[in-house]
Amino acid sequence: MQMRSSPGFTTIRLERSGWKAGLDGLEWRVAIVLPSLEETLRRASQQEKQVKRELIREQHQLAHGWPTEVRLDTTGLTESESLALLLDRLRD
Repeated sequence: MQMRSSPGFTTIRLERSGWKAGLDGLEWRVAIVLPSLEETLRRASQQEKQVKRELIREQHQLAHGWPTEVRLDTTGLTESESLALLLDRLRD
């Protein structure tokens, strides 16, 4: 497990096995970063690791199953703007 702290929040990178145990004792909330499908596909095409477009579409559709209050539409936002949106939402 790797931890990185910033003012107001902690980012934890957990190994797949035991991720729930890594949250023990921490206050945590779920946030689903969900830009438009077009934006998601564009961003994915710029990554070194290429994921099949059909899998991206499937996962994007499934992400809409999360309640709207935990979904963040970051379409057209920079990384800094997306982070500001996330932090603002977490303060609510």
